[in-house]
Amino acid sequence: MLSIKEINNLFPADVASNIPSHCDSSIDFLTHRQKYIDKKSAYVVFKKQEIDFNPQAVLSDHDLHIKQPLLVYRDLKEISRKIALHLNKSRLSEFDFYGVTGTNGKSTTIKIVSDLINAIDSSKKCASLGTLGLNFNEQNFETFNTTPFPLDLHYTIRKAHSLGARAIATEVSSHALCEKRIEGIEFKQIAFTNLSHDHLDYHQTMDAYFNEKLKLINYCKAPPIVNLDCAYIKKIVDHVEKTFSFSCLDKNANLFATISEYTEKGIRGELFYENEKYLFELSLYGDYNLSNCLCAVSLLLNEGYALSDICEHLQYIKTPKGRMERVLSESGALFIDYAHTPDALEQSLKTLKKHYPEKEIITVFGCGGDRDIKKRPLMAKVSERYSNEVIITSDNPRSEDPFKILNHIKNGFSHLSKFQEVEDREAAIDTAIDKLTNNKLCLIAGKGHEDWQEINFKKIPFSDHQICQQKYSKN
Repeated sequence: MLSIKEINNLFPADVASNIPSHCDSSIDFLTHRQKYIDKKSAYVVFKKQEIDFNPQAVLSDHDLHIKQPLLVYRDLKEISRKIALHLNKSRLSEFDFYGVTGTNGKSTTIKIVSDLINAIDSSKKCASLGTLGLNFNEQNFETFNTTPFPLDLHYTIRKAHSLGARAIATEVSSHALCEKRIEGIEFKQIAFTNLSHDHLDYHQTMDAYFNEKLKLINYCKAPPIVNLDCAYIKKIVDHVEKTFSFSCLDKNANLFATISEYTEKGIRGELFYENEKYLFELSLYGDYNLSNCLCAVSLLLNEGYALSDICEHLQYIKTPKGRMERVLSESGALFIDYAHTPDALEQSLKTLKKHYPEKEIITVFGCGGDRDIKKRPLMAKVSERYSNEVIITSDNPRSEDPFKILNHIKNGFSHLSKFQEVEDREAAIDTAIDKLTNNKLCLIAGKGHEDWQEINFKKIPFSDHQICQQKYSKN
């Protein structure tokens, strides 16, 4: 902890006012969120606002007429990041960080990593951090963004430390790498799941997207974990001296797997590692979840854990909420999945065909507003190819007209008869469930774990899970 005077000495402000000459109260963290403020925090003002509360101190990029100690920095974003990192330095040194990046599979992979580490090595006390928030000891805490912005990230690490965690498996997004959100964090292991069409509204091209992901290798000294089944990720081999590879297709990978059986409960197969064969059973669905599992297992192997110990616990691994999750249904089978890219939707639908080859598939999906427009018709093509019936609906329209989004999606269908349009998402889910019979199943895609729907910059309570439960309770 530092006093505001010490912070000003280490990071001299362009303007400083109300700085006490005596030893004032100590600052342990910075936050730009009013709800996080306590007696150990300084408040960071990124946009003009009235300070109608009483923080210990304020950091801003403009002068303010306040009674609290004030430090003004022209480059507030960069300086506040450096101060937050400095305040958290001693805690960071106590953690082992495991970073996972890729288009799809990050949330599942970090959950498997943390679950396996905690099962095998209870002294490690590993949390997971990503799209699903901070998770530790069966507790969940909301976070912001897949990889939080620096002030939120350091606040969250501080929270994990206070809970007793000493390792964190975290998702690392391309946005975070581009914006240097993880500067100052050294990862013990890093892994790359896959790369496919997404975020091109931000990165413009797939090559630019790949190059941002590749930056993660600069944050870790250990050989990166790479998926040889993904053409883009395979390129990483050319950028580093050594890798640890996994595959379901290439027997030359360090860790190779085959599937012997798809069941209605999961997967059975064999793992091959260092000339040894191990049988495994997973309560997860699909080739892509096996790939996520291989990624997590590879990370543990690269960390020094024994595969025999890992295999003992694989059958108990559960999917995160909203990740190809089967929910209760009286007729047919009903799945909720976060798939919101063309590749993810295709993998999810292929998975259901493999596990339920005799059933017809009803797919419900939409596309988010203010995001990559190009993927909208691509998702329509995928849904038409692998579904018997398709219902298009709203996802998170944000500031866009939901019917405009639906029109973009419709451009990908070969004929108007190939889909049904139900803009209201609750009505769309109800319609799909009404269609279910014992020889049909339904995939509700796009929102997964989310318990809100973003419309006109407001997050309105909404949960695919809750809508399904309400529908069955009425019946």
